[in-house]
Amino acid sequence: REHLDTVERERKTLRRRSSRDFGNQLDATHVLVADVDESVTGRITLNMRLVDVSTGQAIWAGSGAETLPRAE
Repeated sequence: REHLDTVERERKTLRRRSSRDFGNQLDATHVLVADVDESVTGRITLNMRLVDVSTGQAIWAGSGAETLPRAE
């Protein structure tokens, strides 16, 4: 249980950090940020954006969705 609590704290900390912070820490010029959502029906949606680290602005964004077959 302690390990799960630690993972949850880290996850919340990472969500608060900006793309610029990550990019600067990695000495990167751009960062690809992606979120995955799954619906109850099994539909997976991937939302992505390419962020310019120097400005923090998204220079590209896209998304895609697929319905996955049910596991039997």
